[in-house]
Amino acid sequence: MASSHERRAQAKADKHKKKRAVAQQARKERTRRTHAGIGTAASWPVRDAWLSDSWHEPEARIQAVIARGHADGTWAWAAFEVDTADAGLVACAHQVGVSEGHVQQALVERSENEAMVSVEPAAVARLVHDAVAWSRTHKHRDPDGFADAYALLGDLDPDDSPYDFTFGDARDEDTEEIPRLGLIGRIGKLFGR
Repeated sequence: MASSHERRAQAKADKHKKKRAVAQQARKERTRRTHAGIGTAASWPVRDAWLSDSWHEPEARIQAVIARGHADGTWAWAAFEVDTADAGLVACAHQVGVSEGHVQQALVERSENEAMVSVEPAAVARLVHDAVAWSRTHKHRDPDGFADAYALLGDLDPDDSPYDFTFGDARDEDTEEIPRLGLIGRIGKLFGR
């Protein structure tokens, strides 16, 4: 027969063993959700999409975020930084298997310099699609993590976007720039000089 000290020690060991098993199961579940990952998360419903408030301005630096959520409360997000003046797609990031709070934090981080506005999800898909095409045409390489972040756009069709995005110099390169004439130049032009 075991002494009371041995029974307490055994009970304590069993309790710790059970705690470790529960913690290990929770880690496995988080890992499964995270690594079930990109392909699965790309099929979750889009919860929201945002663009920098200056998305419509020529030669802008635009932040774009897309968020998808599962019914069990698990979220995934992808963020893209786009330079419409020169580089096209500059940077991207993503997370899968996170809470809604993580999505909000990602949005706050990307809106520190400029407000973000909610847009149709297809607008984010169009911006990223066009930025990638621009970047590759101009021999820029895809940023780190691009494939996984881009995969979270899933089935969004860029052609469904109500917006168009212009890349490169906003002026048409074929048009000749009209010289600005001062007062003397305008008077001379009136008199045929």
